[in-house]
Amino acid sequence: MIRFFPFLLIFSLVFAVGKQEKIKTKFIVSGIVYDKYNQGLNKVKVTIIDENGKKIDSGKTSKDGDFEFKKIIPGNYIVTGLHKEYGFVETELSVST
Repeated sequence: MIRFFPFLLIFSLVFAVGKQEKIKTKFIVSGIVYDKYNQGLNKVKVTIIDENGKKIDSGKTSKDGDFEFKKIIPGNYIVTGLHKEYGFVETELSVST
């Protein structure tokens, strides 16, 4: 039986600023993957994919379920998670200035 786990995505206030335009151009997307008992899940493969289906970045969660993607430009994304015990889940994400 496949069990699904929720994502809690948190947008960071850390960003890069364009020198001339002084606008936010790149963001850090970070979050925590929890199981149904609200415990952070270790070693979840987390991937961020842009609206064209291109993989932007991927990595594994820490022992507390934390993950982070750096230098993410504004746009629409899908964040996926894959865990050997809990299965697969995906969620949509929008990054804007």
